[in-house]
Amino acid sequence: GLGKGESVNSQCLTPLLFWDVRTGRRSAPSLVHPRKVNDAAFSPDGRWIATAAQDGIARIWDANQGDLVAQFPTDSSSLSSVAFSPDGGRLLAASWNGTARIWLLTREVRPVEDLRSLASLLAGRQLNPSGTLARLGTAAVTNAWHALKAKYPEDFRP
Repeated sequence: GLGKGESVNSQCLTPLLFWDVRTGRRSAPSLVHPRKVNDAAFSPDGRWIATAAQDGIARIWDANQGDLVAQFPTDSSSLSSVAFSPDGGRLLAASWNGTARIWLLTREVRPVEDLRSLASLLAGRQLNPSGTLARLGTAAVTNAWHALKAKYPEDFRP
């Protein structure tokens, strides 16, 4: 099976699937990509999965939920490989053109949707499908506040 910190090479199209070879069962949620995935790696603590795709974007996913938590665009049109540093504090992505990028990762990585919700809550506005800003109503503010407070209680202390 796949262990913490191990990587898996994949040449599959979306979605990217992970299987436990001992049980034959899925071992992580599907990770949906717009383009073919060339490589994937688990973080040393097993919390994150990084992917290198043919769209030139390195992505980090929550290994338990399958949520996209970070994207790292590159100057390359396609990435060949991805790896976490042994301490999990950095992400390396290499491209087919021989270049590589390293990003310093923060210890707190939150799903993109949570960050959007927090930004909307703090601004009191959200983007409409048309791309314009609309004021958040009282119910939307209350719902966002309670959802984020339940998920991140340490950030909502008095």
